[in-house]
Amino acid sequence: GAEFLAAAQVIVYSGAIMVLFTFVIMLLNAGEEERTHGSKAAYIVGFPGAAALLGILTYIFLKQKDHLGSAKLGSYLVTTQDLSRVLFRDLLLPFEVTSVLILVAILGAVALARKEH
Repeated sequence: GAEFLAAAQVIVYSGAIMVLFTFVIMLLNAGEEERTHGSKAAYIVGFPGAAALLGILTYIFLKQKDHLGSAKLGSYLVTTQDLSRVLFRDLLLPFEVTSVLILVAILGAVALARKEH
């Protein structure tokens, strides 16, 4: 029943994977990319698939809207407001320190991947 916490974890971990991919792409020093027009199968399957996924998620959220916003963790009823208070008040300093470290890592990767002229 902790939908917000699950969504926050998915966002954080998918962001970390995207940063990892960015580092790999920058450090590969690949040449110029070849332009393609994409595959027709991706267009044929992709758009209806995305619409179906959106429809399923909309149905689930509308069906369960009474239960969204609160979660029972052990014997405590935790609301989204309580969770956000902990994340953005008590854990604000570690969050900001982590963001500065990630920024430094990105700048370091750019400096390492830069081509000398």
